[in-house]
Formats: sequence, structure tokens, C-alpha cells
Amino acid sequence: MDALKARPKLAAHIGTIAAMWSQIELQLGILLALILQADAQIATAMYMRLKSETVRLAAIEAVAEEKLTDDLLDEYNTLGEKIRKTGSQRDTIMHGLWAIPDDNPESLVLIDPREFVTWASRAIGAHAKRSEGRGAGRADIHRTAPFESAREYKESDFIDIQSRISELLKDIYKFSAKLPRT
Repeated sequence: MDALKARPKLAAHIGTIAAMWSQIELQLGILLALILQADAQIATAMYMRLKSETVRLAAIEAVAEEKLTDDLLDEYNTLGEKIRKTGSQRDTIMHGLWAIPDDNPESLVLIDPREFVTWASRAIGAHAKRSEGRGAGRADIHRTAPFESAREYKESDFIDIQSRISELLKDIYKFSAKLPRT
């Protein structure tokens, strides 16, 4: 959290990405309702209870396979791939651990939390084994090697992701406009 406080301008981009993705989720719920038409209210109630993006997309895909023409289904499948790819980028941003690089005051470093937890658990386990028989004490654990997953993000990287989300939202609107209305 200190990293985000130290880089408030970049932290604001992370917040913007989160807010923009909320719009994507909203439009996907509406898309599901448009595909189902008569059952839209039921579909939306179901969709809103699903917490996982993967499960939500699977629900839309299942309905699309049953309700859409082959041409619209092909187009939805292309859109679904774009949603998954952009969603994966969003997830990386939202769920990563943020750090401050030593050499660039205009960036943040993202570390995959799975890699961090794996390293920390090994370090804690090694410390515990070294401490056996010596009594409990404060763990003095240092990491000297960089994390393999570490990636530096500059403002332009955040703006690029925001642009992709914005384009995706437009694509969802365009696809939704092609759906038949009864």
C-alpha cells in the first residue's frame, strides 16, 4: 500500500481501471439480458449473483450458444476472447502486489502475489528450521534476487490498458446493437 501512496498519480490509474471494468461487467449483464429477451429479468438476477468473471462469461457463452445465430455466435466468440484477454490484464493490475523501483520515480513494479507468497512461505519455513531449539524470535528475512514476475509499469502502460478497456466497451455496445429485439 505504501507504494501506491508514494505514486498517487499512478495509483489513480489503477482505480480508473477498476471503475472502467465495472462498466464492462454492467454491459455484460445487459448483453445477457438482450440475448435472452423474454427471460431478461431472470437472467440478470442470475448474472448478478455470479461473483467469478470466468463463471459469468461461461453463463453468457452457454446462453449465446443456444440463442444466437451462427454468425452472431462467431462474432460473440471473437468478442469473448477479447473480453478474456483484456480481463486478464485487468486482473493482473487489480490483484498484483505493487512496489517502488529504486531507479525510476515515475513507475511502479508489479509482482505476482502467488510468487511472493511462495517465496515468503519458503523463507518462513527455512527460518523456522534454523530457529528450532533456539526459541521463538523475530524473523529477519531478506530477499536479494528480483522476483521473476516483476514488471515495471509506467503511466503509459496504465493508459494503454485503459484504452483497451474503452475499446472493449465500444465493441460490446456494437455487438449488442446487432442483437435482434422482439
